[in-house]
Amino acid sequence: MHADSEERLRAAITDRCPPGTDVLEIRLAAAAATAAIRVALEQWARSGAPATGPGSPRELGARCMRELTAGLDLWTRVN
Repeated sequence: MHADSEERLRAAITDRCPPGTDVLEIRLAAAAATAAIRVALEQWARSGAPATGPGSPRELGARCMRELTAGLDLWTRVN
């Protein structure tokens, strides 16, 4: 399931990138985004939070994507 989502996301990213964009960079972005969404859903499933509102999959997914695109704050604390 995740591989299929990643492949579809890779195609969508490729369509939005200028010609000549590094294929490895696109693949990495798709893989990282897919992982972020998976982590958000797993976190929500373990939390018992409602399907909407605070702690929802949408909120957690958005948080994960913000962290991903801004750089993980964790790295600044451990390096």
